[in-house]
Amino acid sequence: MELALRDLLKDRPAVKFDDIDDLTGHWHHTIAERQAADPSFDPTGKRVFACIRRLPSWIMSMVVFEATRNKHLVATREMIVRGQCFDGTYVNRADDYIDLFNVDVHHWIRTEYLAADVAKAFDLQQDDVAEALLRYRSNVTPPYIKNTEFWFTDDDLGTLYANNPLWASVEDRVYGGHAPISLRQSLVDPVDAVRATEQRGV
Repeated sequence: MELALRDLLKDRPAVKFDDIDDLTGHWHHTIAERQAADPSFDPTGKRVFACIRRLPSWIMSMVVFEATRNKHLVATREMIVRGQCFDGTYVNRADDYIDLFNVDVHHWIRTEYLAADVAKAFDLQQDDVAEALLRYRSNVTPPYIKNTEFWFTDDDLGTLYANNPLWASVEDRVYGGHAPISLRQSLVDPVDAVRATEQRGV
């Protein structure tokens, strides 16, 4: 999405992108971390955007991504149902991540409706966004089964959200709920989301 936005917004003089490098890492910081590292950084008056996806989809993406980076760090079934995953050699919980970014967010961009939400947030044409997202697609993780019912029973979903109440509360606000019936969908990646958005006419 970052590459797509660099392209789509390149003619807007008010938009400034951070340089991506392996030294500062500031492009990967939360707002608080950025301010701590650079006191001159002032987010006052700026709109804050944050991406989100349904928790079952997010946890499986993280599990597969980390297992791809290190085949010895594969989350157990018990970890997955609790919303836990490896991050390097650490074990973190889904709520640990969303807690970092759930601060004064003005616009949540849902992965499941990626093209539509990006277009609305940045006042762009949805077709242009969809084309750019597909053009700059990234294959960071290998293919895996993306069906919620393959990974989680209704009881599993209840355990997953009970162990991550902050994520549950954000989903309730952004999606209008997190009941199991609303989660019986494919675990989408950005390309799936673009195509699904086009098919639904969102």
